[in-house]
Amino acid sequence: MKLAVVQSNYVPWPGYFQIILNADLVCIYDDIQYTKNDWRNRNQIMSADGPRWLTVPVHGSTLQNINTVRIVPSNRWQKKHLLSIYHCYSSYPKFDILKDFLDEFYERQDWIFLSELNTKIISYITDEIFGRKIDFVSSKSIAPQLSGKHRLLALIRHFNADTYLSGPAVFNYCKGEDFESEEINLQIAKYDYNEFGRVFKGQIYSLSILDLICRYGYDSKTRLIGEDKFVSWKK
Repeated sequence: MKLAVVQSNYVPWPGYFQIILNADLVCIYDDIQYTKNDWRNRNQIMSADGPRWLTVPVHGSTLQNINTVRIVPSNRWQKKHLLSIYHCYSSYPKFDILKDFLDEFYERQDWIFLSELNTKIISYITDEIFGRKIDFVSSKSIAPQLSGKHRLLALIRHFNADTYLSGPAVFNYCKGEDFESEEINLQIAKYDYNEFGRVFKGQIYSLSILDLICRYGYDSKTRLIGEDKFVSWKK
């Protein structure tokens, strides 16, 4: 069974979806410290004038876990994000694919908790747009006394996964040998930064998955799924 363990991010970049779309089970790792000015509550889209931030206003501090962070009780941010997405992408050939998504998350509902919003957006895009039925579970209450690589390995053991899908950042806090000693097949995503990103004034920017969808529509899925999107770690 292939497992992905990912933090709670707002409309994440395509590399995030490359990992979860190839998994059998996705664990949202959100009972850890909230980080400010990070991907937890913001992401970028591309306008004619360059990258534009979409930021969800929150009442949050680094003393909180991600899953306890509340969104500021106002729907103004939803209207602002909706208008920004329309302004940036309504002329793109595949924009219509997003209309139900925009209606669901920016016009119909009010949101309280940031991680709940993020998880439902990620699940919706995975299921409704990419047509991939994946189970999403929470890390809450699973080996909460552990941290770092020890917590990650405990999560993998808890779900009886034999394969772990991750980005290269896993090596910031783990070694390949940590997985080998547990007989876990570590698969590292090979990101296509040129495909996922956009160039503006000579600089490449990593943008939200919304950008890729508006450019390629349902065909975005073929750019994200497949065994060739990963490489096995070897000593």
